[in-house]
Amino acid sequence: NLFLDFGGIVDFGEEVPLLNFTAQVENANLSKLNIYQRDSLFHSIVSTTIHVNGSGSGLGNIQGEANAYSTSYIERPIIQSDTDTTRYHSVSTDVIALENRISDSNHKQLRFYSDFLDFQISGKLHFEKLMTSVNQFVYNYIPSRFEKSPSPLEDEESSDQLADFSIHIKNLDSLLEIFMPEVQIAPHSFFNGNLNTTTHEV
Repeated sequence: NLFLDFGGIVDFGEEVPLLNFTAQVENANLSKLNIYQRDSLFHSIVSTTIHVNGSGSGLGNIQGEANAYSTSYIERPIIQSDTDTTRYHSVSTDVIALENRISDSNHKQLRFYSDFLDFQISGKLHFEKLMTSVNQFVYNYIPSRFEKSPSPLEDEESSDQLADFSIHIKNLDSLLEIFMPEVQIAPHSFFNGNLNTTTHEV
C-alpha cells in the first residue's frame, strides 16, 4: 500500500522539536490506508517527494518550509484486470511549496505556491482554531450551507483571526474536473482582501 524512503532528522530533544528530512513516497494507496477515498469504485493513489525544514510542537508555533516535488494523484478502479493499464482520473504538479514565518510579535505569514494557485495570508492567526473560526464566520452569512459550531470556542479572544490575504488562481481545471466538476473558476483570477472574525467582516 505504500513505499516510503525517509532520510533526515526529527529531533524531539529540543524544547521546540526540529524537523529536517526528505521523504520519498511512491504509490501510497490512500484508500487502503484509510486516509482518503473520493469514490468507492476507485483507489486514490499518491506519489511525491517531500522535503521539510522547520520547527514546532503544534499548529500554534510551527514554522519553516515544506516542499513537495513531482506530485501525482491517480484514481484507479478497484476492480481492474492485470492487462488493463488505463489511468483514469489523474493530476500532477512539479512543485508545491508551503512556508510559514512567525515574527517576535507573533505575527504570522503563510505562503502557498503551486502550479494551480498561489495563496498568501498574514496577520494575527491561530492555525489550530482557524477552520472553526472561519466556519463560524461564514455561518453568520450563509447559515443554510454551513453548520454552527456545536459549542463556543474555549477562548474567544485567542480564536480571533485578523489577517490580510491574496489568492492568485492560475489554473484549477484539472483539480476541479476530479473533485468539484460542478464548479468553474476562470484561470488567472485574483482575489485580495482581509478577514476579521471579531467584527465578522471580510
